[in-house]
Amino acid sequence: MARKKKKQQEAGLDPQAWMLTFSDLVTLLLTFFVLLLSMSSMDVKRLQEIFSSFTGGKGVLEFSEKKKITQGDTELKKLTQLNLAQLPKEEILTDVFLGRSNPQFNAVFQNLIEDVQVKRTPEGVVLIFGSKILFDPGQAKIKPEALVPLRRVGEIIKQVDRPVSVEGHTDSTPVGNGGPFVSNWDLSMARALAVRDILVDKMGANPMRFRIAAMADSRPVATNDTPEGRSQNRRIEIIFQWVD
Repeated sequence: MARKKKKQQEAGLDPQAWMLTFSDLVTLLLTFFVLLLSMSSMDVKRLQEIFSSFTGGKGVLEFSEKKKITQGDTELKKLTQLNLAQLPKEEILTDVFLGRSNPQFNAVFQNLIEDVQVKRTPEGVVLIFGSKILFDPGQAKIKPEALVPLRRVGEIIKQVDRPVSVEGHTDSTPVGNGGPFVSNWDLSMARALAVRDILVDKMGANPMRFRIAAMADSRPVATNDTPEGRSQNRRIEIIFQWVD
């Protein structure tokens, strides 16, 4: 054995040369795992941004990086601890209210992104649903496919302990003669009641927290002179009232 080692040394071979290759391999593996760790930390960073945006710091929303937050329910509950001035910007409210952390709801609302909005107003937080999501034209019966987004609204109501106002809005086009509704006031009230009934009877929301309002075409958000404007005016607004 000693003779073999001596021959290798005489031939110019370093018996420790394999360690150079091995150290390169270990360095590459370390770099790879550091990269994986940095990628997996992106969600934690996002959560930190979300929570810090509520109050400008940890405060009542202090949390551990190791703690998992599931389906946005924790964030929704913590919203109720804040006053209106402390509520985060609309982008964060949209993430939390529409359940972006829940793949099931995220997939649903991703397809409805143009017809569902979350707004922060002086009254509180408003969920705005375009009427075509919920109803057929001129009708006040909830469409079957609307039950999934309304199920999310039911979950929000259970987590956010605030009074809820459901408002029906229409465009200025008069309802047709001989139909089930005599005016836009009648139609907007029927639609608001239909949403309220689904949330209470099927989603289990507390009926004592609701207020229903028929607004007809009295509060347009766009012109009634174009089809696009009238489409925006036909809507249901679900308002979580932030009374400090």
